Amino acid sequence: LEFRRVLFRSICRAMFATKALLATVKRTTGMVGLPVIPNARAVLTELYDKTLENIQKIPANTEYRKNVEAFTKYRRNVVKENEDIKTIEKIIGCGQVEELVEQAKDELSLIEDYYQYRIWEGPKVKSP
Repeated sequence: LEFRRVLFRSICRAMFATKALLATVKRTTGMVGLPVIPNARAVLTELYDKTLENIQKIPANTEYRKNVEAFTKYRRNVVKENEDIKTIEKIIGCGQVEELVEQAKDELSLIEDYYQYRIWEGPKVKSP
């Protein structure tokens, strides 16, 4: 009888945990063309680490590099310190995690353009 009671409690706890987990799984972003990313924290961490690595190509005295490093480190820390997706979204305040992934990808692309065109040097103007 005691074994049945323990087994029943274990099954109930497992069912409750499963139900609670399913309730927190995000099913849609509500945006056309923007699918849910189930491992968004890992994806964001990887993108932020890559951004911080790639921005090293840009001279340290440029405002662009300083700003990118600052907000990327902030966002990376928020993602690492919080496991709850809704909390991450609320603290960063720039959309859903899927949107944050798109923003991080765009920043990586912009770093490459910034570096390729050496934008920090300013326009090349010929003297008359």
